[in-house]
Amino acid sequence: MYTILLVFNPNYGWIDLEPRALYIEPVAAVPKRSQNLQISGGDVATPNAYSYQVGLIIGTSSFCGGSIISEQWILTSAHCTEGSITLQVIAGAHDRTNTQEATQIRVLTNDSFRHSQYDPAEIQYNVALVKVSQLPVGSIGISAITLAPADAENFAGKTGYLTGWGIYDTSYVLATELRVVQVPIITNELCKTTWNNLITDQQICISGQGAVGACNSDAGDPLVVDGIQVGLVSFESSVCGSGLPSVFSRVSFFREWITETSGV
Repeated sequence: MYTILLVFNPNYGWIDLEPRALYIEPVAAVPKRSQNLQISGGDVATPNAYSYQVGLIIGTSSFCGGSIISEQWILTSAHCTEGSITLQVIAGAHDRTNTQEATQIRVLTNDSFRHSQYDPAEIQYNVALVKVSQLPVGSIGISAITLAPADAENFAGKTGYLTGWGIYDTSYVLATELRVVQVPIITNELCKTTWNNLITDQQICISGQGAVGACNSDAGDPLVVDGIQVGLVSFESSVCGSGLPSVFSRVSFFREWITETSGV
């Protein structure tokens, strides 16, 4: 039996936005929350260094991350678009609360495309694409990330970079400035020892050791290896910084769907 929780706050407020996080509990008991909660951790990112990163306001009150893959398309998690009428895409941002940032732009859209096989009960096919009118890709602070090809390696043993505005310390509030953390990618076999049959060929995992990993509101955030996006945050334990693996949708598994849907 898995416990699944979608966090949604009906009260609007940019500074007070709540994460749209997807949690399940692992096979084993969940450890206590680390007092050194790391994106869950990392460091404040250098402004404009991860210019493919976007924030998504879903409806009027919840928040996810995503990545720019072209001038018109954003890649994110399917559960980030559930029930949404309007999404606000924030690109070129470093301080998510500072609307006066020179590079920051915001675009409204109603066009989101969840994978037709998305299964919220088993958390499979947890990918979606968001279409916008136009983003100034190539301008300062805004770029498109290259996606892993369908025949990519499994990346186990590699170090990835995870970025986002998710909760990163015991204050349990969203980060104001974009953060980045280096994370070790593990094999799916090792990941299964925590998440059992939820881990299939369509997932990629990071270890969680050292209390680093994805946390609330990191949903949809990109996992990047050597400038290539290999994953996007799908789910994690409700106890951020517990040392358990964070789970991502594997980009290479969905590469053909992404191309068929977006042309990218």
